[in-house]
Amino acid sequence: MPAPPPPHTPPHPQDDSALDEGGAPGGATLAALAHAGAVADPWRAAVAAAVLAGGGSAAPIPAPPAPDDDHEARRARRKASNRESARRSRLRKQAECDALAERVAALGATVARLEGELAAARADAAALRAAAAAKEGATGAEAAA
Repeated sequence: MPAPPPPHTPPHPQDDSALDEGGAPGGATLAALAHAGAVADPWRAAVAAAVLAGGGSAAPIPAPPAPDDDHEARRARRKASNRESARRSRLRKQAECDALAERVAALGATVARLEGELAAARADAAALRAAAAAKEGATGAEAAA
């Protein structure tokens, strides 16, 4: 395998040594990128180096790094924050539902009151029509006599 280029010079894209048998970018390019520091994650760089060193099958691939305490603390804080946010959301939705139920009850009472007023107004209108018809009938009978 050719030696990787120095860290300050990235591999040239036209370099045939960076291509595998099928003409695709191969091990030399990945090794050069890992060596040049283009792979920022040390674990990924170690995996790339392990795969390249053994041809991909014989080299042991390192396990991913264990999460540190800071990561776990951030995760625990995020979970607690999400849990509290969900609780507030449930309470807000319950309050909105209760307010809507009160509004439905108030509107139902208003509808009942207005229906009663409408029935009374219709009864008054019917009585006035009957009185007007009786008065008109009485005036018409007097005129005929």
